[in-house]
Amino acid sequence: MRNPFFLLLFFLALFLSGCSWVERFVVYNTSSEVITIQYTISDHQHGFPLFDRYVDAYQLKNKTTIDWYQPITVEDLDTTALSFHFELPPNTVLVFGNLHNDTYEQYHQEFNNDRYFNLEKLEISGSTKKITTTPEGFDQIFTKKKGIIGYTVH
Repeated sequence: MRNPFFLLLFFLALFLSGCSWVERFVVYNTSSEVITIQYTISDHQHGFPLFDRYVDAYQLKNKTTIDWYQPITVEDLDTTALSFHFELPPNTVLVFGNLHNDTYEQYHQEFNNDRYFNLEKLEISGSTKKITTTPEGFDQIFTKKKGIIGYTVH
């Protein structure tokens, strides 16, 4: 007869082995105007970049809550391989980077699974404000809350 404790432990181990999480890098547009997001990434040949050519955009339920069931389409207006240019409508969010199964602390940390911070330059602009950052200034502009590393345009 099998011990129920070991069966429970076995199924718990199987359940937990499938767990994973993602921390996302985002720009929120809570303003009433279209904003422009332009950035360049490096072409590192080994490992997995945090920022790549695939982005997602979503409607916002309120100022900081992403409506994951309301994706929107944004088009890259820059045709070069390592530069990107997006126009983000009001009350939306752009997800432009992902960190899988690791915790983001700062841009120059050593990441698990051969991940690397590959953002070279980022510019976010609206009609009244423009910010530009490089990796060294990224952590002063983007703040982390509940697994989302973000910047908000008001």
